[in-house]
Amino acid sequence: MWSEEIYEAIQMKCGEWQGEKECLEVINRCLNKGQVLKEWKMAILVLIEKEIKEGERVQFRPIYLLNGMGKLYEGMLTDRLRNLRSEARGLSGDTV
Repeated sequence: MWSEEIYEAIQMKCGEWQGEKECLEVINRCLNKGQVLKEWKMAILVLIEKEIKEGERVQFRPIYLLNGMGKLYEGMLTDRLRNLRSEARGLSGDTV
């Protein structure tokens, strides 16, 4: 079952452009099949120029912009794995 926080996150990400039900269906299908949509794996590279001191060469800091739905899916998958781990009392007997 979805927690209220997750439902609100989906509503914020999907509500305006696709509808909550469609987003939930896509995410559930991916979670159940263990697959990730190709678009969710794509990133846009943005180079931000670092502040330079006199006599130094220009350097850039790479920032990768990821798909919002992919990040939401990743968070849900992480939550599922944490729940499984806690139900099994840790994969290696450790405590978290």
